[in-house]
Amino acid sequence: MDIPLVADTSKSISADYGTLITEGPAQGIAYRGLFIIDPEGIVKHITMNNLSVGRSVDETLRLIAAHQYVKQHDGEVCPVGWRPGEKAMYGDTERAKVYFSSGATQPKIDSDDSDVFDIPREMVGITTPEEYHRLGHPKRVP
Repeated sequence: MDIPLVADTSKSISADYGTLITEGPAQGIAYRGLFIIDPEGIVKHITMNNLSVGRSVDETLRLIAAHQYVKQHDGEVCPVGWRPGEKAMYGDTERAKVYFSSGATQPKIDSDDSDVFDIPREMVGITTPEEYHRLGHPKRVP
């Protein structure tokens, strides 16, 4: 994979992409930005984190693969959490029904993952907002 890695010593790139902090104690430092740009120069994905949270290489590779997949498979879209080799879906309502009825939307977290992701055991397997709220969790995060 040929991925350019650049240093932004002049801070012009971070300023151009809106990640440069321009005031306060962190002035002159760039937020942790990630921009996926296709070969035609079109920005396909933007992620920007504050200074205390890093980015995920695995998620970045998944996103690149998803963008490449949909470019090669006209009309298909990659649902949340899609990984190479998994079933994609179509963006139109009728063909999307086939995808949703296939069980492909079931949660991928099992009980062994709850400790890794610090997910309360009672939340493992929750698939609807109603189940989440039933456990006493708020309907809206303040």
